Amino acid sequence: MTITNDGPVKRKKKIMIIAGEPSGDLHGSALVAELLRKYPSLKIIGIGGDMMAMQGMELFYHIKYLSAMGLVEVLLQIRRIKEAFDLFRRHLSMERPDLLILIDYPGFNLKAAAYAKRKGVPVLYYVAPKVWAWKKSRLAVMKKNVDHVALIFPFEERIYKKAGISATFVGNPLLDDTLPVPLPASFQTSLPLSPSTDVFHGRGLGAEEAYPLPPSTDLFRGRGLGAEEAYPLPPSTDLSPSVFNVGILPGSRPSEIAALLETMLDACMMIYKKHKSVHFMVSLSPSIELSGRSLALFSGIIHQYLQREPFHSQPNLMEIVPGPVKEIFPRCDLLVAASGTVTLEAAIAAVPMIIVYKVSPVTAFFARCFLEISHVGLPNIVAGYELVPELIQDMATPEQISGKALGLIQDKFALDHIRRGLYMLKNRLGIKRNANGSVNGAARGTASIAISMISGHPQ
Repeated sequence: MTITNDGPVKRKKKIMIIAGEPSGDLHGSALVAELLRKYPSLKIIGIGGDMMAMQGMELFYHIKYLSAMGLVEVLLQIRRIKEAFDLFRRHLSMERPDLLILIDYPGFNLKAAAYAKRKGVPVLYYVAPKVWAWKKSRLAVMKKNVDHVALIFPFEERIYKKAGISATFVGNPLLDDTLPVPLPASFQTSLPLSPSTDVFHGRGLGAEEAYPLPPSTDLFRGRGLGAEEAYPLPPSTDLSPSVFNVGILPGSRPSEIAALLETMLDACMMIYKKHKSVHFMVSLSPSIELSGRSLALFSGIIHQYLQREPFHSQPNLMEIVPGPVKEIFPRCDLLVAASGTVTLEAAIAAVPMIIVYKVSPVTAFFARCFLEISHVGLPNIVAGYELVPELIQDMATPEQISGKALGLIQDKFALDHIRRGLYMLKNRLGIKRNANGSVNGAARGTASIAISMISGHPQ
């Protein structure tokens, strides 16, 4: 509270939010929207992406410089991570927020929680570290530095409460009716694809040197991105019921696209050789569109493959689908998807999938040492068994992917078995309901916890 000639003036409440990945930006955008709906005068600042900014959060650092998975991949970005953390400390000290909300991204956010605790700022953690998968030691760190945890899996509540950590199951944000938060027209503009010295930082290559782009740098002009001009799209009504539709979800981080997209497209070519009645849809998600590095990689690889057979002579064989990833689900019989949140989204939609992932050999070695679960795909972790095929590291080859896909294409019973399993899986995620039976939603529940914490009425 400050004093003026007119008397005391109540200080405006502030919340700082830290999200370091595209999924955190998505969930954070719904949370920001709910916070401002419940508390319009609230000031929200932090680290996030375009979706969070669109909902009213003031960014002091953008996630496009942070998004990486794996030990080696993170080390390559250590300078930027340090830069972001220094900015976080500076803004926390200057702004003195009433609450710090951390979304996932535990390597960064647990350090942020410890710093906030030393500065006397309460901490709410949303989308908690998956301690049931690895690094259970993080529970002790959270007990010391986190005031409350908003959990998104029902089975997590027992784990956190047993560790003496104040926690509430708020529901899974992928089941929220508040998602996805649509991008405004102002964000749906063509992005420059000029060579970037950042894209292959440390390798001495620009994006165009590694993957030559077409003569026009406006590769995705029109429809916000120009996908239909760059790649002719067949009308969906022309697709015969006998055509098997395969969705390709290569992830959104530059490291994921670089590691997986070519492998996935090679697998598509192998599938087509043995099954001609197939159509491929490659997802161009908003997270790719809004990242210059990811978009440069994606567009360069796609352009390269469009010059090769069978894609060159059959332009309708592969379709580039802009927009939220979930919009591709109703059109697909099978997905080949990078491991991550999107696989749980696909599971909720009951779309069979093959989960694929590759990281650096060093990252893979340490993961094997510390992982306490037998699966890496979220649908399989929640199910407790391998409900959908997983191809990780050395198994993530075009031959293995195409072999698994062809097996499912030719075995409708196996495909239906996976669909039934995924349909039942949705119930295991748990839906948080109000007393009247209506769905509360993860963003809404977390916003309520946050407002109670800044109002002096902790959960």
